[in-house]
Amino acid sequence: MKRRPALTAAVEVLLAAALSAIAVRWWYRGMIVSEVTGGELYRVDGRWWALAVVAATVAGLLLIDAVHRLVLAFRPAACEPDGLDLGAPGPSP
Repeated sequence: MKRRPALTAAVEVLLAAALSAIAVRWWYRGMIVSEVTGGELYRVDGRWWALAVVAATVAGLLLIDAVHRLVLAFRPAACEPDGLDLGAPGPSP
């Protein structure tokens, strides 16, 4: 089975975008505006704000993982050893 890190990273970015949109929606859903004489009163519903923070955190973690996968996928191959292995048995100086 061949791994496809670019495809996985793209899916993670799309999921992060969807979670970000959901987080914004939940954030504003948690704001309760009441009309009072002379102005508006803003209250918050902590449950919706907590859900928004969790969704934004998961979206951020997905973005970090997507970048990590892309960096690992496109990094150059490791250099071939040149025979100077310091841990190899051999004559000591």
